[in-house]
Amino acid sequence: MAASDEERQHAVTLLEYMNKRGIKAQMPVVELVKEETRKPLDVVRAALQFEKDVTANLEALFACSDDAHMQHFIQHEFLSEQVDAIKQLADLVTQLERLVKNEATLHLGMHLFDQQLLSAKQ
Repeated sequence: MAASDEERQHAVTLLEYMNKRGIKAQMPVVELVKEETRKPLDVVRAALQFEKDVTANLEALFACSDDAHMQHFIQHEFLSEQVDAIKQLADLVTQLERLVKNEATLHLGMHLFDQQLLSAKQ
């Protein structure tokens, strides 16, 4: 939940900046993806792809802007954090890929993985 709150705050920050600069902007509606139960590896891979897509969009916005102030804002408010998020998710994908290879220890591995995620939140 904290990650989704952070992403929402990023959107609000960008919209506030655009409004401050006189650019009329509104927060788009994002529809929920309703799917059946998915495997943890698939979910983390989807999250990783989403972060890569967001980064690509921010980089495109950066590249098409001839406004140095806006470029600075994008780079310092978002791009550095995106690199960290992609690295973190890529590491999780690697860990999960290793876990699912061994059926004999899968349940124990998933339990330890969950414990690691829970301790990282605290």
